[in-house]
Amino acid sequence: MYALSRERQIEVLHLLVEGNSIRSIERLTGTNRNTIMALLVKFGQKCRTFLDAKLRGLRLEHVECDEIWTFVRRKQATIFAHEDDSKIGDQYVFTAIDQKTKLIACYALGKRTSGGAARRPLRLLPRSWVTRQNHARDGCWRHQRALDD
Repeated sequence: MYALSRERQIEVLHLLVEGNSIRSIERLTGTNRNTIMALLVKFGQKCRTFLDAKLRGLRLEHVECDEIWTFVRRKQATIFAHEDDSKIGDQYVFTAIDQKTKLIACYALGKRTSGGAARRPLRLLPRSWVTRQNHARDGCWRHQRALDD
């Protein structure tokens, strides 16, 4: 992998945070898209390590659970019957967000039907953080079932 200078890494990450696409960053900076994606993965892993170490003993006042739909490779309707669709097609990002601070306390990725993916964010949170009184949801029955478990 081509080694980017620290200044170029910061420039690429800044453009990503601002919402630029990988291909537009490639055009703007002259950095290969594979290098941009490798930098993004490396930075994401470091962020995860940092947040895992720092997010301790939180006092969340009001937790909202929600999901964000996306797709991987192609939409669910275009997947052939003989293909394994566990990692492609419709995917969801399930989040547990503190309403006041907008902190994403935890998240889970997966399909709605894959082993209770919608319930994972609430299961990852310590029980003292989420109660029936400080939890809101968008009507998804899976979120309520996670509280009942």
